[in-house]
Amino acid sequence: MKKQRTVRTGSLYVKHLVSYIAILLVPFLILGGLIYFYFINIIKQDILAANLTQLERTQDDIDDKVRQIRIITNQLSINQHLKPFLFLDDPLHSTIVVEELKEYKVTHDFISDILLYHRGDDYIYTSTGSNSLSMLLSSIYRYENWSIEDFTEKLNTIAKPEVRATDVVDRNDNSEPMKHVTFLSPLSYNGFKATRTVLFLVPEQAFHSVLATSMQHYNGNTAVFDEQGNIVSALSNASYLQSDQFRHALQQSVSGTNRTLTLDGRDYLFSYLKSEDTRWTYMTLVPVSEVMQRITSLKLLFIFVLCFILVIGGAIIYYLMGMNYRPIRRLKQYADGIWSDHTPRSNELESVQHAIAYLNNQNTELHARIEDGAVAAKEYFLFQVLKGKFGTLEQLRDSAKEINLTITKPWLRAVVFQLGHNGMPDIDAVLTAIEHALPDELEGYARDHTDQNKLVLVLASEERDDARLSDVFSGIQEQLLERFQLHTTVGIGTAYRDVHLIPRSYIEGMSAVDYRLVKGTGRVIFWQECASDAFNLDAYPQLAAEKLKLYIRQGDIDEIEQVLQSIIHFLKHERPSLFIVKLIGFEMISAVMQTIKELNKQQYHIPLDYPDVFLLAEYESVEELVEMVKRLSRDISESLEKIKRGHNGTLLDNILGYIQEHYMDYDYSVQQVAEHFHMSQASLSQLFKEQTGTSLLDYEIQLKLNRAKQLLVTSKLPLKDIATEVGYFNVNSFIRRFKQTIGITPGEYRKQHQL
Repeated sequence: MKKQRTVRTGSLYVKHLVSYIAILLVPFLILGGLIYFYFINIIKQDILAANLTQLERTQDDIDDKVRQIRIITNQLSINQHLKPFLFLDDPLHSTIVVEELKEYKVTHDFISDILLYHRGDDYIYTSTGSNSLSMLLSSIYRYENWSIEDFTEKLNTIAKPEVRATDVVDRNDNSEPMKHVTFLSPLSYNGFKATRTVLFLVPEQAFHSVLATSMQHYNGNTAVFDEQGNIVSALSNASYLQSDQFRHALQQSVSGTNRTLTLDGRDYLFSYLKSEDTRWTYMTLVPVSEVMQRITSLKLLFIFVLCFILVIGGAIIYYLMGMNYRPIRRLKQYADGIWSDHTPRSNELESVQHAIAYLNNQNTELHARIEDGAVAAKEYFLFQVLKGKFGTLEQLRDSAKEINLTITKPWLRAVVFQLGHNGMPDIDAVLTAIEHALPDELEGYARDHTDQNKLVLVLASEERDDARLSDVFSGIQEQLLERFQLHTTVGIGTAYRDVHLIPRSYIEGMSAVDYRLVKGTGRVIFWQECASDAFNLDAYPQLAAEKLKLYIRQGDIDEIEQVLQSIIHFLKHERPSLFIVKLIGFEMISAVMQTIKELNKQQYHIPLDYPDVFLLAEYESVEELVEMVKRLSRDISESLEKIKRGHNGTLLDNILGYIQEHYMDYDYSVQQVAEHFHMSQASLSQLFKEQTGTSLLDYEIQLKLNRAKQLLVTSKLPLKDIATEVGYFNVNSFIRRFKQTIGITPGEYRKQHQL
């Protein structure tokens, strides 16, 4: 036994440990995930912004060099020592020119050399001396792709500043050939036409050193393009720089662009700037894979930190669980207080399990009754009121109070609204509008009807007087017409102080609405207006009803049939109106209902489902109605006889009878049953389980579904009302439970079994 207890304890310990870790894990992962994706997105944005910022710095540095070249060009243009002349006319003056050029070059170290040419001359001047054009290109600066002819023509014809694309220049100084960017600009003298041309040789390395700063962390490419779109310099002269796709991307981009670009099957982060000063274009291409590699590293770091925190949290939980598990056995005392049958348990775990199962049972029952909220409770309450389920006005008021409804007035009646056929409005909104339109001296609560074109209002008033009701409901009709464009006819039943007669008021209201065929639609019609032929209604049917109740209690089937035959004779020979026939039917049903209730109050617990006023519409002839009353009377008499013979039956039989009578009440609960038989809930549940082999909840569900199957076959009630009738406030819950237990939906069951 000791080993078994250890295993159970260990199992319980592991379950609790896992659950607490899950409690830590779920919100932590959710928050961690949100922070993770937000953090990674911020990093991406920062990388893009950093790329663009670095490109702006590159632009500023190169633009500054270009501006310096422009400044030198302007200074050369106005320098008196550099005015136009021919070498052969003044050879000594060439030394002054060379010195001037050398001074400009020395002060701008990024310039390799400055060349000045006087158009039409055969000589050109550099910062180191003067040379003929042919010697310059053949010995001093040998351009790989610039012939002497093109060079001479460009010097004599250039009309505006140009930048020659990067070209390899071999200098006659035993150094390696280097790529240079050549800036050309015409020079005028005294504002006239250009007479000179100046050239600035800038090593490509001067640009590379600036461009390289933008690619310190990536193996990408940075390039500069002049105003005509020619490449001035690039870290890598990749083939894609000349592709149509890349050129199109340059043309379509605007300054400040940051986006993804695919070139040669590879994705790049493309950043683009255009200088407003030089009109040059700057761009960077960073492989997405390299950027994501940095982001992936950050992801791994973040995940590592997250896992570390989870491990620390799990360790803390593990330690605390070891401490907190010790008091679990103390729960046994508390569990025994809830589960008070005093049955010995093998260990505290079993006690806790039984207590939890019991509490879960209670919670399930509670949830089944409130899942549809106050609206469903209100509809159910009104449904029960109209069926005459309440014995006294005090019981009705107490039930109303439990669902936050107020009924303090003594006179109760039913009011029926017949809706016009001009579209179906929002029924909930219409019901609310009717209730809010009532004056303070009236209390009323409305619900929809099984007939979709009708609404029912249960109205309570201080007096029975009908004088003001016509004006009140005429005003409500006007409001409904104005707000919902809804035409209505109102039928008002008689007010009664006896709650058993509310179903009669409901029949009167329904009859008054049907009388619109005579009085006209859109009116407020009182029952009294259409009951002129009720000359002997209060005498004969009521007397017959009293006899019927007496003979049912006595179990005298012959006398019951004689009373019913007298009613049929009355209906056939007096030929009362349809309204009177309905009221007589109500009196017969009411007699059966009251008999069952009175017998149940005397602890007989007749296990029968009795009819109500709503089933009147299901009978197509008086004979069918009488046959139903006769059958019920016979069943009641037989049940009563059996109960009398077995009056000393077991407690279980009484419990079953009580449940069968009350299981459809909206306030039914196991606690109610236990209190009725002076037992604790735990003892009641255990007794029921031991005697029947099933739980109270399962038994209750079976009763409800049996009643539901009966109504599906014998009535035309909508599923919503059948669900309410059997105690389900939510029709979806009813359908789901029905299919789980029966195997098919209620609709399919009705199709298979209804004649």
